[in-house]
Amino acid sequence: MNLSHTPQRARGEALNPLRRALLEFVRARPSGCTFAQVAAATGHLPGGSGANLRANLNYLANKDQLHHSGDREHKRWYPGPRPAPGAAPNVALPRQVQVMFGPVYVPPRGPALRAGALDHQACASRGHAC
Repeated sequence: MNLSHTPQRARGEALNPLRRALLEFVRARPSGCTFAQVAAATGHLPGGSGANLRANLNYLANKDQLHHSGDREHKRWYPGPRPAPGAAPNVALPRQVQVMFGPVYVPPRGPALRAGALDHQACASRGHAC
């Protein structure tokens, strides 16, 4: 099977012309842009309706090519994957005990039995129904 006709593309490059236009528009604005700005710039393209634009923006966000902040009405789109959150203050560190490689647990010895505690074992009727 000859796959030489398959075009090679770099990671993050979109084949869909609408998605390519969306990426170029958002990448040109690293400070972010609103959906209204995106719709005004790319709405004239085939498939550039409002619902289709939102679906393509969300698709690109799922592929880590865009990320957004804010709720639906005030959402701003930014180029690149979502930045990692910073460390939260006053959070306990992860567990440091390696339970798979530590010593085998041996419970502490119980208290000694009182004198005569096992005398019932000397009875001949032990274990028989009365």
